[in-house]
Amino acid sequence: MGEEKRVRVQCPECGMQGHAMRDAVENPVKCPKCGKTVRFEWLMTEDEMFFEGAKKTGSFAAGLLKRVGKFGARQMSDHRERSLAKKRLRSRLKQHFEQESVSKDFIEGVRNTFESLGLGLSREAARLRVPFEQFMKREGKRLVALGRSGSLTKAAFEEHLTTIRQYLGTFGATSELASAVERDLQLVAVESDNATPLEHFSGLAARSAEVVWYQTPALLVMRTSRGEAATHQGYLFVTNLRVVFPSRSASDETPLSAINAVESDGDKLYLLGKGKSASSEFIVGDPELADAYVRHALRLHHRQVDVGFEGPARQVPQEVKQAVWQRDGGCCVQCGATDYLEFDHIIPYAKGGASTVDNVQLLCRRCNLKKSDRL
Repeated sequence: MGEEKRVRVQCPECGMQGHAMRDAVENPVKCPKCGKTVRFEWLMTEDEMFFEGAKKTGSFAAGLLKRVGKFGARQMSDHRERSLAKKRLRSRLKQHFEQESVSKDFIEGVRNTFESLGLGLSREAARLRVPFEQFMKREGKRLVALGRSGSLTKAAFEEHLTTIRQYLGTFGATSELASAVERDLQLVAVESDNATPLEHFSGLAARSAEVVWYQTPALLVMRTSRGEAATHQGYLFVTNLRVVFPSRSASDETPLSAINAVESDGDKLYLLGKGKSASSEFIVGDPELADAYVRHALRLHHRQVDVGFEGPARQVPQEVKQAVWQRDGGCCVQCGATDYLEFDHIIPYAKGGASTVDNVQLLCRRCNLKKSDRL
């Protein structure tokens, strides 16, 4: 009989949990851990709470007892286990969103642990909407920073991209959050030279072998000699050959070779040429992204120059270019410059040098001209 009166209790002072006689809930006793005299709190299971209520509610409890007989104790136990699993899942998600970073192992772990219990990850994550949104935006910005640091290889970028998109789908991101994160992913792809050309675009008659990287609604700002400004509405295109704004009211086209610098400020994008008349000014919705695409096009444009290579046999294969670019860190091996870079044969092709990774290096145009065909 004494064993039947033991219940699960908790000390209100130190939080210790254990089993004690029912009298410890009704009368003050000394806690064996903290030594204080307290009335223990009764931690009732769902079954205990049910039967305790049944004692107090009379006929209503009798009806519930019939339901218990219908569904059985197993269903009540499964319900209790599922309820505890929900609490564990929410606690784990909250800790992950606040303190950790995206991880394929984490997604696989929570899926294997909790989806087998019939718990929907997106439904439970919806209760943590604010920390989840902050987490995804933080991870997007972190990926942008990694891309800008130059420490993100193509393979690592693809892995991060896949993992972040898994998070967006698995935890039920809103369309607004998904759009914001996808924009950051697009920025990383552009700044790490992993951008994908547009397959579909309208409003531009592309030239032969012209690749379109970016299209965005824009306003062309044209200023008079008095400083007055007039705007013309249209679309801005960034390609592998030029930055062009075709419009019925006014057009603007700048070859990549004529662009000395690109700047963004507020909602403005500036293309700076050799003279004031060669500069262009645009108002765009996302100047940072437009700026990144122009810089991306310029990097690729300057990379493609191969001084001294005349025939197909002299051309450096694309896979060799990529390997050399990664090895030399995208800068001149002589002076560290990052502009007007060219692929140079260490042993000149005319003297038997091969177009291999070991015999090709990155030089800026100035250093390459100084080197000429000398070893």
